[in-house]
Amino acid sequence: MSSNSLPDPEISHAVFIGSASYNNLTPLPGVTNNLDRLNTLFTSQAVWNLPSEHCTVLHEPTTTLEIVKAVRHAAQEAKGALFIYFAGHGLVDRDTGELHLGIPSSEVSDPHLTALPYDWVRREVLRSPAFHRIVVLDCCFSGRALGMMSEHSAKSAIDRAEIDRTYLMAAAAENSTAIAPEGDIYTSFTGELIHALTNGVDNDSPLVDLDTLHALIENGLNAKGYPSPQCRDRNQAGRTPFARNSAYTGRRNTLEPESASGHTPTSRDNNETDSPAKDLTQRLGCLDIDNPGTRKLEILVDGASVGGISAGRQARFHIATGSRSVRARSGDKYSESRRVEISTQSRVRISYAFAGGARIESSSRANFAADSSSWSLLGVFLMFAFVPVILLSLVFSDASTAEGPVHWLILTFAFWYGAVFFMGIQLRWLSGLNLSDTGVACIRFKRKEISWREVDWIGIREEGRAVDLVFWPHGTSRSNPPEPLGRLDNIAKKHELDEIRGALMWYAGDRYIEHP
Repeated sequence: MSSNSLPDPEISHAVFIGSASYNNLTPLPGVTNNLDRLNTLFTSQAVWNLPSEHCTVLHEPTTTLEIVKAVRHAAQEAKGALFIYFAGHGLVDRDTGELHLGIPSSEVSDPHLTALPYDWVRREVLRSPAFHRIVVLDCCFSGRALGMMSEHSAKSAIDRAEIDRTYLMAAAAENSTAIAPEGDIYTSFTGELIHALTNGVDNDSPLVDLDTLHALIENGLNAKGYPSPQCRDRNQAGRTPFARNSAYTGRRNTLEPESASGHTPTSRDNNETDSPAKDLTQRLGCLDIDNPGTRKLEILVDGASVGGISAGRQARFHIATGSRSVRARSGDKYSESRRVEISTQSRVRISYAFAGGARIESSSRANFAADSSSWSLLGVFLMFAFVPVILLSLVFSDASTAEGPVHWLILTFAFWYGAVFFMGIQLRWLSGLNLSDTGVACIRFKRKEISWREVDWIGIREEGRAVDLVFWPHGTSRSNPPEPLGRLDNIAKKHELDEIRGALMWYAGDRYIEHP
């Protein structure tokens, strides 16, 4: 994974665990809101765009085994990032000092019998093949919860929770009041986490890493007189980008501003000076596409409506290159039936109609582009094509008979037809993609072997006007070639972009690379 890119959400998983009600411990009513809000943020395009089926939320788990199974499944499936979050009472064994995670039936006197030993979770996370492993514990280590805090402090419990190659962040609150102030929607620590993810940080980075996130949470807690959160960082995991920066001026914030207590401000700053055209330029103008090893292309367009493409507006996809498939999705979960398939006959076959009556146009004719080297290969092939034709004619035809010339012509036609058809398939390159500004949140090419050398142009269309974000790997010339990506500011001015907002992300090797 690159340090300047988010972990791939398609191969990442998150588990949110929490209990608000307890039989024998102080209730923590904010925990329920913690889980729901974090799940919403993680699956939103503005923060991480994690698929909803990759997020597991456990409200009030009744058994410790339920937690272990959820963590184990996510840990085994995650290849990009694994995120484990727990909110509730953290119990420390008086004899061993080991950390236990409380469930509704937990008891302070017997945490080893009634709560989940954190070491169980630690083992599952440690076995995960995920490139990044992030654990966030919003636990209280108060005298009310533990009975005593003398020999084994909260910090020592966090030390025991540490996992190699994992970033661990925990709220070492001293009492239940500090972790869940009366009247607040969220617990104090998670409230600051939600505030940081929602509002971002005012700097020049489009992404927020874990160290920055911890600093924001710590500042927010200290300003209110709450204890500082604990964190552990192995192998500089704190530099890992964790979320998109909602405050970044080159990206529109699609989230409502929110305070750490969970109350949405009644007034908003509407003096936004950046136009969508400038926004697009800032985010795409400095792209430097010169990596021939890039194998996956993703286009993100802001403004997705709830449930799919906005009603009454249609998106057109024009893609060509053999048998390929892409999938379109909005902020909600998608299924395989929502796939847009590209047939070998260069026609787009549609298998899903989006909510609101919108459809992706079916049976759209695709365009083709050809590499000059492939044309050269075809020329050499055709130059020597007469040799097998003559051999075939000598074997299967008799020139002394009247049918001989007819057989020769039939074989020649069949051979040439087959040769052109075969080479035609080989010359089908990915020539372009046109996307209208309808709120499609994600279009991804699933076949990893697609490379930027196959990309001829990418077009974003809005009400008939096209702005081509182009890459010319073969020096292809056209009648009206658009400017390269490095001159996107000129494209924005020329076409007077006033509604189009987008971002490009490409996949190189095993990591994403996102540019502002």
